[in-house]
Amino acid sequence: DYWRKIANLIRTITGINLPQTPETMLFLTYPQPLNKRQRILLNHLLTAANALNPTMWKQTTAPTIRAWIARVDSIRKMEELAYSFTLKYDEYHTTWTPWLQFLQ
Repeated sequence: DYWRKIANLIRTITGINLPQTPETMLFLTYPQPLNKRQRILLNHLLTAANALNPTMWKQTTAPTIRAWIARVDSIRKMEELAYSFTLKYDEYHTTWTPWLQFLQ
């Protein structure tokens, strides 16, 4: 199941155990308090998962985890560029370190 795999990967990456509810997975409503950087990363991870669904609307299969990883990493690269323009490297690294560690 696509959403179960996404939730498991998010737990692996962030250590946060998200409920697999529509409110959380689709509408980014988190039941527990999160700091700003956790919220930003979770928003990116779930937005990437949601963005892949319309690309598969004619298919009978769910998006692949490989496609999700590629989508998240493309978001990360754009964020890196944006943060470099504003010289906020610390914020970029604080947000994206869990993801970069996951990729290694």
